[in-house]
Formats: sequence, C-alpha cells, structure tokens
Amino acid sequence: MAIQSEELLSSYNEDKITYSDLRKSIEQIVEELNGIIPVKCYDCGNCLDFAYYEDLLQNIIENNGDKKDLAEKLQFWKKAKNTDEIIDNITIGRAQIPPKSSINTNTESTVYLDFNLFDRIDRGIPIPEIETSKDLIYCYSPIHLEETHRMKDDEKIQIRIETIRSFTKNNFILNVDDKLDFYCEDPKESYKIALTNTSVNKYLEENRIIKQKDKNIYWEKISGGKFNIKTGNSKEIFSEITELELNKLLLFSGYQKTISEFKIENCTFSEIQNVIHSLYNVLDNLGYKTDKNERTIKSSLYDIDHLVYASCSDFFITDDKKMKLRAKQIYDFLKIKTKIIG
Repeated sequence: MAIQSEELLSSYNEDKITYSDLRKSIEQIVEELNGIIPVKCYDCGNCLDFAYYEDLLQNIIENNGDKKDLAEKLQFWKKAKNTDEIIDNITIGRAQIPPKSSINTNTESTVYLDFNLFDRIDRGIPIPEIETSKDLIYCYSPIHLEETHRMKDDEKIQIRIETIRSFTKNNFILNVDDKLDFYCEDPKESYKIALTNTSVNKYLEENRIIKQKDKNIYWEKISGGKFNIKTGNSKEIFSEITELELNKLLLFSGYQKTISEFKIENCTFSEIQNVIHSLYNVLDNLGYKTDKNERTIKSSLYDIDHLVYASCSDFFITDDKKMKLRAKQIYDFLKIKTKIIG
C-alpha cells in the first residue's frame, strides 16, 4: 500500500494521471481491501511510509486536487527514506582502515590520480607529465577501490587492482582518526575492506539522483528568484554571489557552519569532506558544469570523494574536463594548494 500510494502521488504530481484517475485508483484500492485499512504499527518503514502518503492523499482529496506543496513533501520523504538507508548500511570501514605503515612525504611530491587515469595506464596511454624538481609519489585511496568494485567483471577488477598496486607502489592516502595521511598498503588487501562499503554506496548514489531534483522543486524558496548568474565562463563562481547567499546555499546542501568558519589549516577529514560535498552541491544548484544522465550523476559521488582525498596531495591529475573545472572552483575558493593537471 505504501508503494502504491507513492506511485499514485508521484504520477499525479508529474501530471501522468488526472485528479479523476487518482480518485478512481484510490477507490479501487479501498474496494480491494473491502473498505478495511490495515492497522499501522508505526514501528516499521512501510507503516511510516503509508501513514505519510495517506495524509498526502487525504489532503489532495479534501482540497479537490490542489497540488500545493505536494512536490516538496514527496521530495522531503524520498530524501528522508534514503538517509535512513544510508545510516542503516554505513560501515566504519568507509571512514577508517587500519594502516600497515606510514610514509614520509616531506622530500617528495605526492600525486593523486582520477580513477579514469588508471584506465589509460591499463591501455598504455601516457598520463600528463608533472613539472617538479622533486621525486613523485603516486597514491591511491579507498575510493579508487570502491570504483574498481563497480566494474563488476572479476577479471577486469583484478587487472585494475594490479595496475593500482604496480603504479602507486602501494602508496595509500587514508583517513585515520579523522585525518588524511599517507601509508603503505597493498590494494589487494585494502580492497577487501573496501568491499564492506558497497552496501551503502548504492544508497549514496541514489542520494545524488534524488538531490538533482532539489533545484526544480525548492529553487524559488532558496534563491527568491536570484542567483541567475552566468556560470559558463566564470572563473570564480562562489564570488559571483554574496557570502550571505552562499551560506544559505551551503545550509541547504547540509553544511552546518558559515563559510567564514572553515579554515583549511589543520581541518579534520570530516570537515573537509563536509565542505567539499556541500560546495559540489552548490555548483549543482547553480547549474555549473552539471551532469545530465543518471550514470554520470551516480559517478559524481566518487568524483566528490576523489576531490576530498586529493586535497592532501601536491598534484591531482584528471582527464575529465568537468571535474577539472569543478575541482578548480572548489580548491581555489577553499585555498587548497593542490595543483590540478589535466
């Protein structure tokens, strides 16, 4: 009943069915139940869903089909359900993997590669050169391994793990005790830990899809009709709006502080992860280099986390033009010193 109610409300909200169709469908459901609505326990997700949708349906009937606020309430509940799934499936492994040994990087330059670069390496295509007088340490992170798992094909997965291992020489960027640092870990071993995160990733990917609808549903309330900036060629997107406006957009994206409170010096992993995810969502809402199809929207989840892990390295290499431009906007604004190459 919860699923049927959600489908009916969504179809009505999207003008796929008329008000008359909606009423007929409700009457049909009631008839099939012989007029008896099962007692809700309010202890399970299905009952909570149905109670919420039942109220929305009742409101539509009482107000003769008025859709006012329906889209917002449906979006709110989708996000709430998705958040519950994320909390239920999240594991401690996504935040921390016990390191084997640490690496001293004071005399060398650290380089973080976008996941697609390892595909180029697999195919024998050279990656961009880096101009530096120091020796280079190429590094990988848990996000590379989570993306590797998405390849599905076991043979390709093993090839990619071996490529990561041989190219990075097991140099690993890791969040330990809420701080990013450099360690040595064979990706064959750390991949086993990364597998514990796959149950939550599908819900995090879904969260990216759901949030793409925020702008169409909430934009008038968020912006008051403002923020119609020409983002296409802007070099400093976040400077095109006032700090007050940016803080409003950040709050809507889940950032609980004002941007002036963020300092890159000595910030924790959680802090930088929160602000980068929030700024990335702000760019979504401002329409800057947005993804169009579902697959790339889901993949952007990993793009954001790559930006988080790359923030502690000296260089970040990517061959994704959109990612490069977004990374530059965020890094420059936060005064992150990582140089972007691509």
